[in-house]
Amino acid sequence: MYGVWKKNTNRHIDRIVLNNIEYTDSSQIANVLNRYYVKSAKNLVQDMPRVSVSLSYPVISSFFLSPVDALEISTIINKLKLSKGPDNDICDCKALEECKAVLFPLVANLINSSFVCGAFPDPLKRAMVILITKSGDKSNPSNYRPIIATCFV
Repeated sequence: MYGVWKKNTNRHIDRIVLNNIEYTDSSQIANVLNRYYVKSAKNLVQDMPRVSVSLSYPVISSFFLSPVDALEISTIINKLKLSKGPDNDICDCKALEECKAVLFPLVANLINSSFVCGAFPDPLKRAMVILITKSGDKSNPSNYRPIIATCFV
């Protein structure tokens, strides 16, 4: 899911200009911004210096994750600032609070199953990208800071 959201407003971005081409259709704007930020990330990775590290001990190519339980899930979620979300489309925090006695054991089971199987459910890989405007020309993609909002459950 790709959302375009401006800080403190409900308005969408009306116009983006990239490579001297103007985009005004919301679907085109979302696609242009998506390609822009994916390309930016690839460029950052390519520009990172390569580091060679020699370790004096062998590196095992596996790791262990301890099983979690409902109490651990509850402790972690209680520490979250649930009111900071941009939208109730991600997760309804009030419903989460009311259903936690039933929901948290199921979430713990899902997490533990993910650890055992080595797989992560596709629906939980989705996120909403929220664009926070920086100063400057609002039609320039570089004047937005993307923030990722995921459902934490």
